[in-house]
Amino acid sequence: MHNFFKRLLHSAKVTGGNFFVTFLKHLFIRKQGSASRLHKALSNSKPLVGSSSRVLIQSTTIQLYEPQFFIDGSAQQKYLEMLANFGSKTIPSSGIISANNVDMSFPIGMHLWNGKLFEEALLDIYSLTNPKYVINLETIPFRKKKKISEAILLSLPWHYNFFHWMIEILPRLLLYDLAENLHHLKLIVPKSSPKFVRESLKLTGYENRALFIDDGVYRFEKLHILSRFAKTCDISPFAIDWLTQKIQMGNAEIPRKRIYVSRSDAKIRYITNELEIQNVLSDFGFETVIMSRYTLEEQIKIFQQAEIVVGSHGAAFAHTVFMKPGAIFIEFFESGHFNRCFYRIACLKKLKYGFLVGQKNGLGFSVDIAQLNNLLKQALL
Repeated sequence: MHNFFKRLLHSAKVTGGNFFVTFLKHLFIRKQGSASRLHKALSNSKPLVGSSSRVLIQSTTIQLYEPQFFIDGSAQQKYLEMLANFGSKTIPSSGIISANNVDMSFPIGMHLWNGKLFEEALLDIYSLTNPKYVINLETIPFRKKKKISEAILLSLPWHYNFFHWMIEILPRLLLYDLAENLHHLKLIVPKSSPKFVRESLKLTGYENRALFIDDGVYRFEKLHILSRFAKTCDISPFAIDWLTQKIQMGNAEIPRKRIYVSRSDAKIRYITNELEIQNVLSDFGFETVIMSRYTLEEQIKIFQQAEIVVGSHGAAFAHTVFMKPGAIFIEFFESGHFNRCFYRIACLKKLKYGFLVGQKNGLGFSVDIAQLNNLLKQALL
């Protein structure tokens, strides 16, 4: 019943915000409104007065492999084409942006400097089509500000999402590692961040270097911003390598577990015929896990010990980073929803990747039993 009301509230929220989103998209396309504030710092040969930037990691390319397990059909072919053609295979240069008198709003993580917004700080500039971020940004000048002299920004918009934090924000600490002259400064993180933020900082050894601050607006006399490694969902090999080097559980056993990751506690993209799915999976020796019931360390170990993981596309699959090369990963998409991020992680980790497209059913979707059975036979028999 709790999940029902949570999903109902989410649906009403999305429906109510659609008009505002359409308006913001109209402005964004024309580079008006908040979009007019965007400024590229790393690629600008003439930095604005009061700011500077330095590149610490050069541009690189990644190699993508074709999915190995899928069902023939028009929907699947469409997804194959999107996996092959969407996103960039070139990962841009990354580094640190430094600026004087930067205003930051927490816990949202929007920043404003002389009316500008550093583009390389955002995971994706399309966040400026989201009412929450635009309103937060545009109200910064009118809010009372607390002062901090100098620090390094780690928390950014979307830090509350497990995938974005683990894959696109936390690994930016590689840039901090490379900038030894900044090691005496604190890493800024909102005190209200989800539990996994502090857990991940502890696992990677950076918890004592973080300054956990209260929500509000702050004026930094000097702020150093760790830039993104890639546009969201393109996935940087530097991020993957950093995570696997920093988080090692010392478990050398051969992966043997077969894991089904359930989203029965989620607002969206949950499997509506999950009992049928679990019956099929049990015949192949799968066990069901709901990731929110485990600590971060336990979640990582589940994926480390898995020879195959299947489930509906969701943030928990950030843990595919910790799967052993050669392991199998199969994700379920609802028809009409597409995201390439975990396919790209699978390519970087040399996992055997597959996918299955289901039929949308309300806020969730159903998976065809016969297709699932066929796919598992391809992968396991």
